[in-house]
Amino acid sequence: MYESSFFDRVHIQQVCEFFRTGGEKTPGTEEEGSLNDRLRRAEQSWRQAMVNYRKNILAADWENKTLTEQSFLDEELQQDILGAEERQKAISFEAGFLAGLRLGWELSAGRALPWKNQNSR
Repeated sequence: MYESSFFDRVHIQQVCEFFRTGGEKTPGTEEEGSLNDRLRRAEQSWRQAMVNYRKNILAADWENKTLTEQSFLDEELQQDILGAEERQKAISFEAGFLAGLRLGWELSAGRALPWKNQNSR
């Protein structure tokens, strides 16, 4: 694990996925682009999932289904929405994780002490 190739293969999205869920992100499935770009794409896919959900809800035959069947159908139709929300959460966690790392680095280097006036340097 501590060989040099390990650090060549590790990716911040994998580290965040581990801390967030305890699982791992499949290597090679990391998204490209900045946090803002990835969040914008995730929001667009969420909006599209909502549009598709509405269309599918209106097109579904609810009257001929039992309450249990309706529940399962609704859950099935929500899968794209839930996937898009999970993607947004992962990106937001990564942003917070990186901000925490940066803040820790700044504090450890004595660069940003919260009780010091930053203008007094």
